[in-house]
Amino acid sequence: MSSCTGGKAFPTANPAAAGPFEVAADKGVGPLAGYTPDPIYGDQQQRFNIYRPKNLANSGYCHPILVWANGHTDNPEPNAPLCVVDSGANKWCGQYLPMMNHLASHGFVVIASLSTTTSKGDPLPTIAGLNWILQQAEDPSSAYYHRLDTANIGQLGHSEGAMSTCMVASEPRYKALAALCGTRTLSGVHTPMLFFCGGKDTVVNCDGVRDVFLTVKDQPAFFIDELNSDHGSWVYQGAKGVSLSLAAAWFRVHLMGDTANRKYFYGSGCTFCTDSRVKVEQNSLMTQ
Repeated sequence: MSSCTGGKAFPTANPAAAGPFEVAADKGVGPLAGYTPDPIYGDQQQRFNIYRPKNLANSGYCHPILVWANGHTDNPEPNAPLCVVDSGANKWCGQYLPMMNHLASHGFVVIASLSTTTSKGDPLPTIAGLNWILQQAEDPSSAYYHRLDTANIGQLGHSEGAMSTCMVASEPRYKALAALCGTRTLSGVHTPMLFFCGGKDTVVNCDGVRDVFLTVKDQPAFFIDELNSDHGSWVYQGAKGVSLSLAAAWFRVHLMGDTANRKYFYGSGCTFCTDSRVKVEQNSLMTQ
């Protein structure tokens, strides 16, 4: 049961456009977490960034929580001096801000570890962050106090972060998951699960992602191959791009009760089923 009660029901929204909320970010908050030595930060454990609606205090909504897991050597946004995007120096740390802002604009509170190895650690950095923000939701001195829908929590991640997401599929607090361009053998899946890959990805093969998708039989599962995407270019395609719109739609459906967005995934004539940019498969629980 959520500690935030009496919030308004979220109206439907177009996932292929920015959501109705202005976005704010709380940077470098929460506990130190993550495996060391970190490929970018060495022996310096990092904290978290949180991307959220700016008007969290008086929005009138109970905002679902999303946990983000970075790919290897990456961050939700640059964190100078060690984590930077510099094409000339072949440095690519901090590339996910379009996804963070898009999800926050739709009303989600996104907690993102600054660890760049999100599949290592005990607990994993994502779980450490989740534990912390749930404590904040019960702390009267916190800006998150009774503002978060603690009954509706999801996780998504890219590459190593997708593998990390698969590793926590049995986590009982989660209500929905999404793995982007990465997987790992699953056990204990108890939520709807989305699998995304890039048809031109030379790092993570779509066939491997699909193989793991095929193992999910007793929960709704959706596989989507963006035919012309590679391992990372999807993040820069904007709100109308496949990846940002599908993430917003997936979690709006499963964490906000946005039933109007079910059409993107469910049923034989689903929106993505007829989208020429992608090839999709639904398991039997999604065809109805």
